Amino acid sequence: MKAILSAFLAFFLVFGCVNTNSTQEPYAYFGGEIINPNNDYITLRASSQEIPDTIFFNADNRFLHKVENLKSGIYFFMHGGEYQMIVLEPQDSIMVRLNTFDFDESLVYTGNGAKRNNWLIQSFLENEKKARKLSDYFKMNPEEFHDFMEAERTSEHIKLNNFLLNSIESEAFINLAKSQIDYGNFAIKEIYPFGYFGNNKIVQVKDLPEKFYEYRSEVDFNAEQLSEVYAYNRFLFSFFDNIAVTEYYKHRECHNPFERQSLLHNLSKLKLIDSIVDSPKIKNDLFKFTARNFINNSNNQEEISALITDFASRSTNEEATIEIIELSKALKKMQPGNKLVSAELIDPQDKFHNLKTLVNKPTVIYFWSSNIKRHYRNSHKRAFSLNEAYPNVDFIAINLNNDNRRYWKKTLENSEFDLTNEFIFKDLEHSRKVLGINSINKVILVDKDLTIIHPNLNMFGSEIESYLAQLE
Repeated sequence: MKAILSAFLAFFLVFGCVNTNSTQEPYAYFGGEIINPNNDYITLRASSQEIPDTIFFNADNRFLHKVENLKSGIYFFMHGGEYQMIVLEPQDSIMVRLNTFDFDESLVYTGNGAKRNNWLIQSFLENEKKARKLSDYFKMNPEEFHDFMEAERTSEHIKLNNFLLNSIESEAFINLAKSQIDYGNFAIKEIYPFGYFGNNKIVQVKDLPEKFYEYRSEVDFNAEQLSEVYAYNRFLFSFFDNIAVTEYYKHRECHNPFERQSLLHNLSKLKLIDSIVDSPKIKNDLFKFTARNFINNSNNQEEISALITDFASRSTNEEATIEIIELSKALKKMQPGNKLVSAELIDPQDKFHNLKTLVNKPTVIYFWSSNIKRHYRNSHKRAFSLNEAYPNVDFIAINLNNDNRRYWKKTLENSEFDLTNEFIFKDLEHSRKVLGINSINKVILVDKDLTIIHPNLNMFGSEIESYLAQLE
C-alpha cells in the first residue's frame, strides 16, 4: 500500500498540485501511463455518455483526469481503437498502466478503486481464455459439456464471493461482476451447438437435453446497464443466432445444411429480436449488428435490399438506418466487375498518393491495426509468402487505426516491415465509408485495370490462392 501511495504522490507531482477540497460534488481521479502509445491521448466516457472526454498525455505518456460530478457506474476508456471497461465510484483515485502491444493482458490498476477493476479485467481475461478453448469444448457430448459449464460457473461465483468477503463493494459492481460471469458462460453455451453439430446437423439442436437451456430463464434481455459489456453482447448475438435455427428449419428440409448467411435466417433474427427485446437501445443495437453483418457478407443486391427494408421498418434509430443504407451503397460500388473507387493515401515519407494510381498490375489490398499485434504480423507474413508464390501480384497494406502518423511509423519501424507498399489513409473515416471497410480482415483484389475481382477475401483462406492462381 505504501508503494501505491508513493507512486500516486509522485504521479500527482508530475502534473502539479491537486485541490481535492474545491468541490462538494462527487468526483474521481483517473490517470496512468501508456507504454508504446498509438497516439497522444486517451478518451473516457460513462456508458450513457455519447461524447467522451479526451485526455492528452504529457511528454512521458502519462495522464491525469478529474471526473467531475461523477455518476457511479461503468465507464469506458479507449486508446488507439481498443477499449476496456472500468467502474468508477466517488473518491476513487485509479491509475492504469498498460502496454498497447498486449492491451488487455498487460492492463494493471493501482490506487483507490483498483481492487474491483483488477478483478473485472481478470474475469474478462478468463472469458477470453475460455473462448480460445471452444474447439476443445465442442468435443464434449452435450451432457458432459453442460455439467462442465455449470461447474465452471459455480466455481467463478465462489471466487467472487471470496473476493467480496475481503472487499466492501457497491451493489452496482456486484451486479456487474455476477453478470460478467453469467453471460460469459451463457454465450459459450449458445455457441456450443454450432460447433458440436456443425452446419450439416445443427437441426439436431432440438435434441439437446432439456436442462441444457435452463439458464435462459435467468436472462434479462433489457439490461441497458450492460448494453456495452462484451460478455452480455456476445451472449445476445449468439442467442439470436441460435434460436433462429428453429425458424430456419420450418422453411427448409431437415437434411439441408444450415446457411447462416441466408436471407431467411437473418430476417428471422430481426423478427425474433423485435419480439423478445423491449429496450429500444438494445433492440436497435442488435438490429444494426445483424444488418451490417449480413450486408458485409452478401453479394446479392436483391437480398440486401430486402433485408434493409425489413431492418428500416423495425429500427427506431434514424442514424443507424442512414449508416446501414450508406454502407450498402458503398458495398454496391465495390461489387465484382466495378471499378475501384478513389481513396487518398499517405506513405511513410509523408508523400500523398491516390489508391488508383498505385495499381498497375493485379493487386491485393489488405488492412491492419497496430492494436492487434498477432493479426498485423500474420497478415504481413502471409502477404510476403503469397507475393513470393505470385510475383506478378502487388500487395498494398493500409493501416486503419493510427490517427497520428508518428505512431504508425513507430509500429512500422519496430516491426521492421518493408515500407515500399505501406500506407495510411489521409481521411480514415471517409475512406472506410467509400470502400465499405468494417473489419481489418477485409481483403480487396483488383486487376491491373482497377476492376474489382473480389471485394472481401480472407487473407488466410485457400480461396485467395485460387483467385491469384487464375491471374498467373
